[in-house]
Amino acid sequence: MEAEVFATVFWRTMEAYLREEPCSARSRAMEEWSGRWSGCGVVFFHLAQILTGHGCFGRYLCQMLGRWSAAACRHCYVGAENTAEHTHVNCPAWNVKCAVLSAVVAPNLTLSALLRVKVDSEEKWIAVFSYCKSIMLQKEAAEREREQNPNSLPIRRGRHGR
Repeated sequence: MEAEVFATVFWRTMEAYLREEPCSARSRAMEEWSGRWSGCGVVFFHLAQILTGHGCFGRYLCQMLGRWSAAACRHCYVGAENTAEHTHVNCPAWNVKCAVLSAVVAPNLTLSALLRVKVDSEEKWIAVFSYCKSIMLQKEAAEREREQNPNSLPIRRGRHGR
């Protein structure tokens, strides 16, 4: 979407330049883009973490930030890699929450299914919001607790870039 905004700004700026008129193409393009994006529904913080995998997920904390020594899930202890997909679809620690969401939204809780619910109904979107927020807040609290008690962590490298 950002590339589309830049392309729109470029072409509108060129058109205004050729017509020799002042141009606020960037602001018009941003308004147009913002309008289209708002029609997709708000992508809130915790859903964004699940969509991107950038949050309290073992894979991200281990591979990208070096804060965990292994990417295994610390919520279910079955040895699965702690990814966003594992968290919202497969992790037994969240089975009850997942079942509640499945009953409201659909049995298929893939990322694309989570995004499609905005079109279906506000009730489903609120259920997705509550589900993502609840799980991610618990994962964040568990990570903060581990950070405050370094003895509970396995070998831990320092944070990169700090």
